[in-house]
Amino acid sequence: MYTAIGLTRLGEGGDGGEGLVAQFELDKNAQGQFIWRFRANNGRIVADSAESYYNRADCENGINIVKREGPMAAVKDLTAR
Repeated sequence: MYTAIGLTRLGEGGDGGEGLVAQFELDKNAQGQFIWRFRANNGRIVADSAESYYNRADCENGINIVKREGPMAAVKDLTAR
C-alpha cells in the first residue's frame, strides 16, 4: 500500500486524457519503515529514497528536498576522465 503525493491518473476527470502523471509514492518496506519512490509518467520507477526512515515526516522531507533542489541540480559527468 502506498500514498501518492498530490498527483492522479490522467483522464479521471472525464477530460479524455490517458496514462499516468509522474508522481512520488510514499510506502513502507517489509520492516515497516517509510520509503519513497518517484514514478515517471510511463509508470516506471526512476528514483527512490535509497534508505528507509523511521518517521513519516523524515521521509516526506526527503521527497521535498528532491522536489526543491532537483530542478536546479547540476549534472556532473564522471565519464570524462
